[in-house]
Amino acid sequence: MTEFNKAEQDAINSLKRLAKKWPQTLKLMSMAGLLYVIHSNNSYEFVNSGGENSEHIQGIPCDGGDF
Repeated sequence: MTEFNKAEQDAINSLKRLAKKWPQTLKLMSMAGLLYVIHSNNSYEFVNSGGENSEHIQGIPCDGGDF
């Protein structure tokens, strides 16, 4: 397994801190390599149709597939 460098570990730790205060009313969704924040009760269809309560987060690469 590849070890993370200092900058990568700092980013991971930052996400862990964010997770501790993340509102349960929001969820992250990845679609076609794009990261979105949506309300927990919304779905892919909502975001795909241009839902108003979705926010695209730029700068964090993501993969939407299961592994």
